[in-house]
Amino acid sequence: MKRIITVKPGKKDLFCALIAYPCLIITGFIISFLSKYTGGESAKYLITAPSSVLGWILTGLFCLIYAYIEELLFRFCLLSERVILKLTVTGALVLSTALFSICHLYEGYWGVLNALVSGLILGVLFLKFKSLHGVAIAHALYNITAYIINALSN
Repeated sequence: MKRIITVKPGKKDLFCALIAYPCLIITGFIISFLSKYTGGESAKYLITAPSSVLGWILTGLFCLIYAYIEELLFRFCLLSERVILKLTVTGALVLSTALFSICHLYEGYWGVLNALVSGLILGVLFLKFKSLHGVAIAHALYNITAYIINALSN
């Protein structure tokens, strides 16, 4: 069976990341805005920004590692291996997005909603560009941005 992605990074990965990252940022800001003005708890209270250079380095490294782990599981395994799982493209996308959002239950309702929309965006872009690296890098940059925004708002 032919795989739909390659492991070697390429130009399509950069293009995918350049589309995905702003989409994730816009989604995060919209959901944060909605949570603030509807009485919900914003996810910013769940994030503690590092207080040292070493902390920032480790945070960046862990954001990259965790983004790759999540993208390998939720995008690569579920979307590119959908034939093995006997799922349609839509079925695999729904399953991938649902599981991704469930894994963000610790962030509360708004965090789950953010993960739901973000997971859908990442899933669609993964299928379009067949780019694991693009969605993983965008995901990591989004997570790092959340820490930076939290640090600047305190």
